[in-house]
Amino acid sequence: MWGNISTKVKGKIQKFTTLPVLATTVSDKDIIHESHLSYVRFPDTQINMGIALKKEDIIGKSPQKGRALKAEEPLRISDFERPIVIHKGDKVNLIYVDPSFEVTTVAIARNNASVGDKIMFEVGSKKTVQAMVTREGQAEIRANV
Repeated sequence: MWGNISTKVKGKIQKFTTLPVLATTVSDKDIIHESHLSYVRFPDTQINMGIALKKEDIIGKSPQKGRALKAEEPLRISDFERPIVIHKGDKVNLIYVDPSFEVTTVAIARNNASVGDKIMFEVGSKKTVQAMVTREGQAEIRANV
């Protein structure tokens, strides 16, 4: 009925990417949770190197001190830092984890640290050990688990 109909379309093709953005205002004392985020489509021309492309680039971090972060705008990874959860001199629970047992003791942090950092701790009479910070007030040494 219609035969061979050919239509020419002129225009500009533009790619978009959906990015996580802040839905609410957060201070540099806040730790970003998923509830702080929404998702907005941006033209790829607005996406530069260093932009947070996924929620994992932001969740669990805090805005850098003094950074003004606007809602609904692309966020740079450098806008955030991992929060310090252990401070130098803090007493923490240090757990030695072995496949068949665990030993817990109190240790003193020798540095500030964020979750995932490996730092030195003082145990007993000035003996030092390295352990990984697992959360606020806790670090672990893992044997071949």
